[in-house]
Amino acid sequence: MKYLVLDVDGSAIKYASMDKKAVLLERGQVATPLDSFDDFRAEIISLYKHYQDQIAGIAFSLPGVIESEQGYCITGGSLSYNYKRDFIADIQTFLPATHDD
Repeated sequence: MKYLVLDVDGSAIKYASMDKKAVLLERGQVATPLDSFDDFRAEIISLYKHYQDQIAGIAFSLPGVIESEQGYCITGGSLSYNYKRDFIADIQTFLPATHDD
């Protein structure tokens, strides 16, 4: 099964499709929306829709200080709209749960 891996920073969302052994299958990048979480969400949904029938899960790397167990953004780093955001809970409102086969 494949996974969608997203490395987000203040200038680009670098994305890759990878297999279970972390073999890179496809990659690309899009500009990171800096204005709002709504714009960021739209970009993530667009990337997800492209891969949705091929993936078992999604991994995120985000700027700022992240409490990784809960997926909570303590700071947003270059993305101020993520400051004190329950990122995983917010993501789960617009992306379906995925599972590992």
